[in-house]
Amino acid sequence: MTTYGIIGAMDVEVELLRAALADRTDTTVAGRLFSEGILDGTPCVVVQCGVGMVNAAACTQTLIDRFAADCIINTGVAGSLDASIDIGDVVVATDAVNWAMDVQNLGYAPGQTPGMEQTAFPNDPALAAAALAAAQAEGVRAHRGRVASADKFVC
Repeated sequence: MTTYGIIGAMDVEVELLRAALADRTDTTVAGRLFSEGILDGTPCVVVQCGVGMVNAAACTQTLIDRFAADCIINTGVAGSLDASIDIGDVVVATDAVNWAMDVQNLGYAPGQTPGMEQTAFPNDPALAAAALAAAQAEGVRAHRGRVASADKFVC
């Protein structure tokens, strides 16, 4: 059975998920609380990783190495430059790019990490379809598209 790792940067983004876990056990790793349990019949590990890509990457690796997570879901608050996306809407990524990576002066494409061929990292189509269906079933407006991440907050 698939184990899902669910990451949110802030406690408010994961507190309801953590509270909904049945048979919950908590483990602290590197100062982060990892809560294992069953969420609606599915094994999950929920963690509040802290703000930033480094924190998210460290918690993702811990979810994979220590908790054998097969799939990672990042949930939480985000901004958008698309005016058609409103507060409370759900955005399901088709793929993700590192918007902050910029080594174009070394001959790389915008967003490309040196040593890596790709600039966009696709998500799992079946998981994306399930997320869209769940949002629609709840009457929540959902969008699908590329997600760009960076450790920069803009307004």
